[in-house]
Amino acid sequence: MSETTSTDAAQGETPEAAPARRRKPSVDQKLADAKDFALAALTQLVPEAEIGEGHRVQADDERLVTHYFPSLRRGYKDWEWYVTIARAPRQTEPTVCETGLLPAEGALLAPEWVPWSERLRDDEKDDAADIDPDADPEVDPDSDESGAADDEAKPAEVPAEDDASDDPTD
Repeated sequence: MSETTSTDAAQGETPEAAPARRRKPSVDQKLADAKDFALAALTQLVPEAEIGEGHRVQADDERLVTHYFPSLRRGYKDWEWYVTIARAPRQTEPTVCETGLLPAEGALLAPEWVPWSERLRDDEKDDAADIDPDADPEVDPDSDESGAADDEAKPAEVPAEDDASDDPTD
């Protein structure tokens, strides 16, 4: 007896749609084999010395693939260059969609903390042991708190003022 009519649907009483299940896209073999094409596109933007030897491929969608290459760029440890390529239906030639640099797993994590005493090299430890912690190398031991040496301290000389020359009414 409780049938949904077009009037009920207009009033917002429609049943909820089940979420669409999406299957994992299959790898387009022509695009996956286009490693040299992706690498050539990347070397137009990045020096070859900054691109590592490794390579992996990920299918993003139908006829859409991303190639990943390790980054050797200084300061970008554990980052990856990526080149996303696609091809139109019934076409064999790929097209570059996007290139860039992304952090890989572990790239954005701070290194494990190491205490200061363990970070010092042996020669630095020897130098640190020779330093008197109470002595400041910037301060002359013969000077007072102002930094002036005692033998150089003299009262400032003030020139005598001539009151007549300062009077603007003359």
